[in-house]
Amino acid sequence: MIESESIKPISTIVLAGGRKNIRWNDIKTFFTDMNRYHEHYLPSKRYKTLRLMPGTINGEFGQFPIILYLLYTLTKAPSVGKIIVIGPKAELEAGLEQANFPTSRFKVIQQGDSFGENMMLAYNETGDKGHVLAVMGDSPLTTSRSIEHFVKLSSNYLEYDNILPVVKAAVLDKYARFMPRPYLKLLPDGLEPASYCQPDDMDKRGRIGVRLTSLAMCNLEGMTADKINHLRSLRKVLRPAVQKMIRQDLGSSVLIQYRRGIPFSWVCKKFEQLYGKSIITVGLPDAGTAIDVDSSTDIRAVSRIFSYRRKKQLAESP
Repeated sequence: MIESESIKPISTIVLAGGRKNIRWNDIKTFFTDMNRYHEHYLPSKRYKTLRLMPGTINGEFGQFPIILYLLYTLTKAPSVGKIIVIGPKAELEAGLEQANFPTSRFKVIQQGDSFGENMMLAYNETGDKGHVLAVMGDSPLTTSRSIEHFVKLSSNYLEYDNILPVVKAAVLDKYARFMPRPYLKLLPDGLEPASYCQPDDMDKRGRIGVRLTSLAMCNLEGMTADKINHLRSLRKVLRPAVQKMIRQDLGSSVLIQYRRGIPFSWVCKKFEQLYGKSIITVGLPDAGTAIDVDSSTDIRAVSRIFSYRRKKQLAESP
């Protein structure tokens, strides 16, 4: 494993964009997401990453915009270099004024019309070629230790265009009582490192349950906003419309194959065929990277997790 001191700080893009207005499609998917994902989110009045949430930043307890928890974490990660934050520029800059830590490292740029456009705008703004670290702005439980672990782990797989981390159910289950979420279940072949998956992690069909995280290591040269938008839409596999799209892209029997067992290596191969970019999945040991904040319900749950973490740290202190 390469030590953090030998890793050149990597350009990082923070995706903090979104909408305040409700669209008809939001209403159509709300009930599906509530029943199948236990999510209760509709855009309303304020950008999601700028909603206030109680917690502690830089030793101070208070009500801070959600985005500040992540941005403060990035300032403590030695492997993070220049930081581009993309979203509603004026509102984000106003949010940064509430920070109780230096914010001069952050360059805020105005969001585009879609998630994919935001990815490409921020990637081009770094001025780099090759890999950048991408982080979702609605992940306040992400820690600097998790970021360092992922960057060091990724250094072993830079021959791939995209390194996508997941967190296994066995790690996330300790937070399930706060934020229950469904898992994607795949056969472990192709999930790195090989030691990440243990026999106790697998179900009767030999599949391991995982959730996607807020992080990714991406080489976006040659990608387009449309391809990124298409890829992002596939993440909600429990939505009927998405399942229809998956059958169109991967074959009519793919959902039946999934229930029987599909390996990570198969998914990565299909990804490369669809988007012309190679990908590998890696496992992370920390649950916080796989917990995002959408609704008021999530804010209350994450606040309880913050409290749980503090009590656990005090109990483990000598």
